[in-house]
Amino acid sequence: MPKRLIQWASLVLFAWWVGGHSTPLLAAEPVATFAIEQAWLKFSLTQDAKPLLDAQIRVIDFNGREFARGEVDASGTGEFPMPRGDQFTVEFTIANKTADLIPVTRVGRELFPTQVMLTFGLAPCCHLPKRGTTPASAPAEVSGTPSEPSSPVGLPIWFQVIGSIGFTVAGAWILLKAMLPVQTPPILEKDSSHVV
Repeated sequence: MPKRLIQWASLVLFAWWVGGHSTPLLAAEPVATFAIEQAWLKFSLTQDAKPLLDAQIRVIDFNGREFARGEVDASGTGEFPMPRGDQFTVEFTIANKTADLIPVTRVGRELFPTQVMLTFGLAPCCHLPKRGTTPASAPAEVSGTPSEPSSPVGLPIWFQVIGSIGFTVAGAWILLKAMLPVQTPPILEKDSSHVV
């Protein structure tokens, strides 16, 4: 293989490695959609426009009692009879991680919200005490202030993008400098006629 081809292939691989490893791939948050069809509530869960398969749903009626519990099917969808009343709450658990509760309101033949981006530990209104704790021993929530997210928060995406571009440019510059031939100044021969 020619030396130049190996150098350029090394440059491309290095740029790909730096760009791919300095910025983690961020998946979009899961999205739940709701609709009423023939007195049944139909829902679907997607993430990055693909169905979520490892998810469970729990529906709590307006009295605070569990109305339904189930799992999504192979297409990331499910259905159950509409609970009585105009309001109920939906809870999704995805990969053993419980999303914030979603209050759903029925107005005639429509549900609000019809589409929700799921959050995990961000809704201050919807935190319930853990099983086995009493309300007095449960941690108090400050109204209007979100609680700590359940997953670590990384750097802002703009910072990650700029860092990735910077590392890629720096790596490419270093490799290009290494590949350029080193020009040495010509060596002057000593003139022996001027001996002192």
